[in-house]
Amino acid sequence: MEAPLLEVEDLHFAYEEGSPVLEGVGLTVRRGETLAVLGGSGSGKSTLLRLLMGFETPERGSIRLEGRDVGSLRPSEWVALRRRMGMVFQEGALFDSLTVGENVGYYLLEHGMDNPRDLPEVERRVRETLRLVGLESSIDRMPSELSGGMRRRVSAARTLIYSPDLILYDEPTTGLDPATCENFCAVMNDIKRERHAAGILVTHNLDDAWAVADHFVLLRAGRCLWKGPAAALKAMPGDTLMKFFRGEDL
Repeated sequence: MEAPLLEVEDLHFAYEEGSPVLEGVGLTVRRGETLAVLGGSGSGKSTLLRLLMGFETPERGSIRLEGRDVGSLRPSEWVALRRRMGMVFQEGALFDSLTVGENVGYYLLEHGMDNPRDLPEVERRVRETLRLVGLESSIDRMPSELSGGMRRRVSAARTLIYSPDLILYDEPTTGLDPATCENFCAVMNDIKRERHAAGILVTHNLDDAWAVADHFVLLRAGRCLWKGPAAALKAMPGDTLMKFFRGEDL
């Protein structure tokens, strides 16, 4: 079996003078797999993402990318690591003054491809990436002209432009109608298939999780109640997840 891309073991974290947010969380993600982290409000899902991105430092435990403990990295090394990780936010977080194409190509222009001879390659890559998320025809539109679902897809394309190994999805379908949610889940599966990227989907939406996840983590009050492959979760009694969301023992 292929070695894990990301391994998290015994992760503990609490904000200053506060109650524990994460207590002993562990998970594993391999290339080409999507892990769904399910949990309600206050379960620690967003804090977990902040720790994975290096925005917070765990009190205890380890985060390893391809076997390397990221806790030992210098700030400059974290910058390089973040280029291998991408994040798709709830609201898209686009630059409102830039077109769709400019938003997607922004990373390339800011990292050395801003001279005239590189611009045709930038446009080619932007169009290729927008094609993957079904928005090549919207390359010249402004974010204000897009629906919420389209903005999320542009956000995904902006992340994909630098070919990250791991993509973190932070409640990407919140506020979207069911048909748009289904469309975005299809985009996530396309990305997994075409780019062989690993994904972590943080969500409270069970339909989204079933649509894209290969593995699950059930998180409540900062603790892992259950983790394993999707097939194992489906084989559990039908009321297992309902008990989880109601806060009952599994």
